[in-house]
Amino acid sequence: MAGKGTRRPRGAGTIILRGDGRYEARLTIGGQRRSFYGRSRREVEEALIAAKRKRAEEQITVDVGEERYEKVQAEAERRGVSVEDVILDALDALPSPLPVRRAALEAILAAEPMPVPEDPADLRRALDEAHERFFA
Repeated sequence: MAGKGTRRPRGAGTIILRGDGRYEARLTIGGQRRSFYGRSRREVEEALIAAKRKRAEEQITVDVGEERYEKVQAEAERRGVSVEDVILDALDALPSPLPVRRAALEAILAAEPMPVPEDPADLRRALDEAHERFFA
């Protein structure tokens, strides 16, 4: 328990006794401040522990290497945000599978009819050529 004038470690959260007699625990999770209220210090400490445990389960550690980290760090400094925010923004920008698949299906269904070779081997060659042009 932290006494008056002592600081809790970073990421440990804050516990205060409110004027209404309830305890409040605060913790920043994913850049958002969360508050937990209870009648006793022990009650909010348990809520804080549960929230930190959940946060730890959601966190991943990836060794991106020095060069990539420096790129992300430079972008964070340019934007004036944290490295975590840059990474989360990049993940959020990834297309979700369902909309991508839906858009592909709609494009196929909206396409003009085209001649299809009779021989499956000719069709395979045509598809391979199209694949090479698209992904080259």
